[in-house]
Amino acid sequence: MLAVLAESGGSCDSIGECRASIRTLWGLDFDELELAQALTGLLKDGLVGRSKDDGAVRLAPAEKARLEAHARVSRADADLALEEWREVLTDRWPGLTSSDLEALERELNALLTRVVHRHGAEAALLLYPDEEAARQLYRELEEEGFGFVEATDTTTRRQRREWALFQFLRRPTEAQRRFLSTVLNSAYVSTVLTIDPAGAAKEPDR
Repeated sequence: MLAVLAESGGSCDSIGECRASIRTLWGLDFDELELAQALTGLLKDGLVGRSKDDGAVRLAPAEKARLEAHARVSRADADLALEEWREVLTDRWPGLTSSDLEALERELNALLTRVVHRHGAEAALLLYPDEEAARQLYRELEEEGFGFVEATDTTTRRQRREWALFQFLRRPTEAQRRFLSTVLNSAYVSTVLTIDPAGAAKEPDR
């Protein structure tokens, strides 16, 4: 709820609009009663407010400022992580053009997407081994593989891509670790809630 309000500029006209935005952004389908219960807790904690006139839901000013500050830090980490990676690549291959770097960055994004999805699927499979939805999600990722790789690439191009992509994952800088931690944690939460939307309300085992 807080994330979708932040993504919507700080407010939603109704719980129904919040629900639709959550479905669009993350593919999670909650009913309005579940969201109303979450909203009650947020109102009690003073994190959001609700207009008596039109029912609009708005982030409290302090919470909006906190989320905006967090988003700025996350964007700065992402920018720094990519800039450090580009510097490593241009040091290793001084002749890289801007087009080469853009292509490698597209491939890095494609690789990270697959890593993130697999991380989330594996977490869901461990938590819900008997759920067919979890098993199906994992099978789909296995079948998808690494189809973004161009089969017609030259050997040099393939070797350069492999070194560049896995440099980011195997030897991350501090900024890259923070960036990876953020995206992997997001994948875990969104995937688990996709398999079991009620999971957020469950008490942990320990």
